[in-house]
Amino acid sequence: MIVHLARDYPEDFYRVFTPLVHESITITSSGLHQSTPPFDVLVRGVPTEEELRFSPHLKALVIPWAGLPRATASLLADYPHIAVYNLHHNAGATAELALAMLLAAARELVPIDRALREGDWRPRYADPTALLLEGSRVVIVGMGAIGRRVARVCLALGMRVIGVNRTGEPNDTLKTILDCSPDHITLVDYTRVEEVLLGAQVLVLCVPLTPQTERLIRAEQLRALADQAIVINVSRGAVVDEAALFEELKSGRLRAGVDVWYNYPSDEAEQANTPPSTFPFGDLDNVIMTPHLAAHTTSTEEYRARELATLLSGLAGHGPAPTPVDLSRGY
Repeated sequence: MIVHLARDYPEDFYRVFTPLVHESITITSSGLHQSTPPFDVLVRGVPTEEELRFSPHLKALVIPWAGLPRATASLLADYPHIAVYNLHHNAGATAELALAMLLAAARELVPIDRALREGDWRPRYADPTALLLEGSRVVIVGMGAIGRRVARVCLALGMRVIGVNRTGEPNDTLKTILDCSPDHITLVDYTRVEEVLLGAQVLVLCVPLTPQTERLIRAEQLRALADQAIVINVSRGAVVDEAALFEELKSGRLRAGVDVWYNYPSDEAEQANTPPSTFPFGDLDNVIMTPHLAAHTTSTEEYRARELATLLSGLAGHGPAPTPVDLSRGY
């Protein structure tokens, strides 16, 4: 089996990846040239028409991260013979950022840190505004690899968990969590989102962006949350209505941690000066903002390499067959 990596990866990636790739797999990389042999698998997040047509042998596309870009889904409609696979190497890192944001928002760590750096001790002597998470109810929308990790930690903190997924039914991994904490975790489908959000103290979004989840959280869902509830979004910006989120935060009724946005730099020149939204979220002290870097850790490339090597081995028949993305669902 021949695999083409459409871009070069850092040294940390190859250090781990190369020894793990099965000997029956040949790797080519970088751009397409006359000398590039026809390949069976393309590793590329947003492929071009040229890349999809280059090899008559192409049978699989591996997106080297979680999620299905809309441009890729649209393009693949004309290539039904190409199976699509994701990597979920970033699940642990993304869950950790979601939890870090949750704890920081509950204790208002960012504004308190900023004040003490200026010698301001007044938060210590003011009426407390920190939120205790123990005993509170958290709604986790998206119970995949990220959501399950968040749920386990929330349970350990003494929180009551309501998980939301497409069917309201658990897979084998979720069954294990449910069996361990039957009194503290329940599972529902998307149709019950607004119902379970009523009075909830925490909302964590780690769901893929699909036609079913776009603007899943709008003004009415945000208003259903308890006063001073915390909204954490590590999924995609479009899952939450942009204007509604800003207005609820501006009013001071909610707190938030947001890693995924509505406006991104289009090139390197814009990276230093691109507002993430048309609304001035940066003026608000009750939102923690990060620039879509949940997966960025010093171990990211090592984890990507391990998962990609395992997936390719499965495609080559030297391990469990991986599960392809369902293009009709978007994940």
